[in-house]
Order: sequence, then structure tokens, then C-alpha cells
Amino acid sequence: MGFVESISDERLVALHAYWSLKRGSRRMPSRSDVDPSDLRPILPYIMLFDVIDGGRDFRYRLVGTEIERHLRQPVSGRLVGETLSGEYRAYILSLHRRALAEKAAVYAENTYDEERSGFAIVASYKRAYRLMLPLSKDGMSVDMMLCGQVFETNPPHAGPEILLVDTGAGRPLA
Repeated sequence: MGFVESISDERLVALHAYWSLKRGSRRMPSRSDVDPSDLRPILPYIMLFDVIDGGRDFRYRLVGTEIERHLRQPVSGRLVGETLSGEYRAYILSLHRRALAEKAAVYAENTYDEERSGFAIVASYKRAYRLMLPLSKDGMSVDMMLCGQVFETNPPHAGPEILLVDTGAGRPLA
């Protein structure tokens, strides 16, 4: 099964298709290529991050309403490193850093465990689906991250953690 076929949520599939369209033959699109009006149906599930100090941390620039509803706190303008804690902070930062290093799309699924999240009010019965998409002004270095995140409450099964890197995304299209 390929990268896109492994993505469990149709909103994230649509976001990946949009990112791929906007990058064209480039390794990744720039922030200026992304028009929020094109993403209107999935805006509640989108986040935009600034890359801080080459990936030391990431600042929430924009956070969709559906994501903040699940987090139960506003995080716009804050750093990932100050909003999350422990193992979960390390996990989320590792996803961002992987997309940054690979200059490629990264997809991850996991059960949301309140002990790992740093958000004690987020119940452990949620499943999180994340798509990290790098953006670049110069086409070489990642300066922003476009992300989609969907939570599933009361999932029918708590599947294993999944981490996929789109190894084809880093290569220019033929």
C-alpha cells in the first residue's frame, strides 16, 4: 500500500492532494502558494507552524477550531515545547523534525494517551491522525509546516502507532 492509500481520513487525503498540487515539480510549496479559501471545508482541522531555530521548536501560527476544541485551550502563538510535556512533546516534536529533515510529508496515527499528551483533560480514548507537510520560501529549507490533524473519539479499536514518510514527495515530479 502506498503513502496516500495508508492515510485513514479523507480530509487528510484531500490536504495531501492539495499540497502535492501546489508544489508542482518542486520539492515543496511555499506558504504563499497555499490559499486558505481553497481549504475552506478542512480549515477546522488545519494548523500552520513556524519553524523556530532550525527545528529546535515550532510555533503554532494558526490552529483550526476543531483542533482547539479537542485541546480545550488556545495555543495560537505559543511554542509546541511550552504547550506539551513529557513523552508526548518529544513525540510531536519528532514528527515535525522528521518532516523538516526529510523535506517530505509525514503521516502518523496514535491513540491519544493523557499521560503522554501534557493535556490531562484530553481523554485516552481518542485516536489522533496527523499529516505534516513542509513549506519552503526558497524551495530548499523548510520554514513553515502545514499540518492536518483529526481526532476520532471512541474509536472502535485502538490500533498500533503508525508513522509513514512519503519518500516520493521529496523528488521533483517527472
